[in-house]
Amino acid sequence: MKNIVVITIEHLAARALGCYGNPVGATPHLDRFASEAVRFENCTVPSPLCVASRVAFFTGRYPSVTGSRDNTLLMQEKEGFHLPGLLKDAGVGCGLFGKNHCFPDAEAAGFEACIEESPLRQKQREAYGKPFPGPAVPIDPSVFESQTRRFRWGDHPNPIWYGGTYPFDPAESPARANVNQALDYLERKGDEPSFVWLSFSDVHPPYRAPEPFATMYRPEDMPLPHRPEGELDSKPFVQQAYYHGGWLHLMDDEQLRQTMAYYYGMLRYLDECLGKFFDGLKALGRWDDTIIIATGDHGEYLGEHGLIRKTAAFYDCIVQVPLIVRGLEHARDGATNALQIEQIDLMPTLLQSSGISIPPGVQGRSVIDMMSGMAPERDCTYAEVGSRQPLPEGGPKAELDALKAGISRTEPVPELPLVESGTFFLSRGRMVRNQKWKYAHYVNDRSELYDLQNDPGELVNLAGKPDYRDREEAMRSRLLERTIEAGDPR
Repeated sequence: MKNIVVITIEHLAARALGCYGNPVGATPHLDRFASEAVRFENCTVPSPLCVASRVAFFTGRYPSVTGSRDNTLLMQEKEGFHLPGLLKDAGVGCGLFGKNHCFPDAEAAGFEACIEESPLRQKQREAYGKPFPGPAVPIDPSVFESQTRRFRWGDHPNPIWYGGTYPFDPAESPARANVNQALDYLERKGDEPSFVWLSFSDVHPPYRAPEPFATMYRPEDMPLPHRPEGELDSKPFVQQAYYHGGWLHLMDDEQLRQTMAYYYGMLRYLDECLGKFFDGLKALGRWDDTIIIATGDHGEYLGEHGLIRKTAAFYDCIVQVPLIVRGLEHARDGATNALQIEQIDLMPTLLQSSGISIPPGVQGRSVIDMMSGMAPERDCTYAEVGSRQPLPEGGPKAELDALKAGISRTEPVPELPLVESGTFFLSRGRMVRNQKWKYAHYVNDRSELYDLQNDPGELVNLAGKPDYRDREEAMRSRLLERTIEAGDPR
C-alpha cells in the first residue's frame, strides 16, 4: 500500500500557478512538482466555499447530500464514512497538520496526530501584542464612514482587500510549522503506511506573508485582470450585492495591485515551504512510495470581475482549482490530462489506490477508472452554492436594492453575516461546465451562460440572448439531469 499525502491550499485558483499559465512566477516549487507529476487541466470543486468543499472532498459526496453547505456546519455524524476513517480502519496511520475546517473532532475522525495551525496563529497574535502591520498604502478611514454595513469581514471594520506583513520570521510562521510537523510525523512512522493531510490557511485573506516575501512583488508590476465597465450589471444580483456590501466599489487599481502583490508574496512563501516538504520526503526515502495530491479547496477572485475572495458564484477563478498528482496508477508523470474531474472523484480514487472498497453512496468517480477506460469520462462538471439557512425575504435583489438605497442593518458588527458567507445565505445555485460552455441557474436571480472558448474571462453573460437560446436550453437540460443525479443515492 502506498502512502498518501493530500496538500490543500486555501483560496488557490488554478490560474494562480505558473504551470497553469500564470506569468507572475510565484510558484517555482509547485511548478517543478507538476513537471514530475500529472497536471489535470480541468478540476472543479463541489462548492466555492471552505467547509462545503472540504466535507465533499473527504466523503466523495455533494454538499446538498452531506448537508454541509456553508461554513456554519462541519461534517455531520450521519455521514457514516469518510476518507481518514476508512484508511484508519485499514491500518493506515493518519495525521492532520494545518487547517482543519472540516471535522468537528479530528481525533474521532481517525487522525492519530492532529496539530492545527490556528493555536499557533493565536499565540503569535498575542505575543505581538498589537495589530499586525497594515497595507503599505494606508486606507483613509473617512472613505468608509458613509458606507452602509450589511456584512462584516472578521470582527473589524477594515475592507476585505486588507493586507500587510506577517511580522514573524518565515521559519516560525504557521505554513513552515505545518511542514515541519508533517515531516516529523512521517519520520516517526517509518515504514508504516501513512496518510497525511497537509492543509494550509495560506493564501487565505488577510493577505499577509513574512518578509522578505511580503515585499517580494512590486504592486506596479501586477497584471490587472481585464474588466469592462459595468460588467456586473448583467450578472446575478447576489454578485452585485457582494460588490457593494464588501465595499469593493471603493477599491481602486492601486489598492488592487497592492492586494495582488501581497497575495503573490504569500503564495511564494507557501511555495518555499512546499519545496522544503518535497525535499524532506525525498530525504526520508518516501518520495517514490507516496501518492501526492496538491490542490485547492476553492479559488480566489483576486480582482477578476472587480471582486476579492469568493462568493456564491461559479466563475472559473473560484471553482477551477489546480490538481497535481504524483504516483497514481495509469498516470504518466510529467504529463497533462484534459479529463474533466470533480474534486469528489479523489476520495474513491485514493480508496481504490489503497485497495479499499468504495462504500455505497459515494458519488465521485475513480480517476483511475476514467483514465484506464473502466469508467466513462465525464461530459461536464457540476457544482453547487447555497446554504442550510433559509433564503431571506426578497432574496439577493432586495439585498442589493437595500445596499444601493443606503439602508443599513441595526445589528452590531459581530452579529452580521460574514461578507462572503452572506452571499451563500442569499443564494441557491447550480452549475454545469464543459470545456466549451458554462451554464449556471439560481433561485430568484439571473442565470448565466458563458462561451469559455471565446470569453475565458466570463465577462459577457449570454443567458437570455436570442442567438443563444438553443445552447442555453441544452445546458439547462443537462443541469437538470445533473441536479437530479446529485441527489442522495443511498
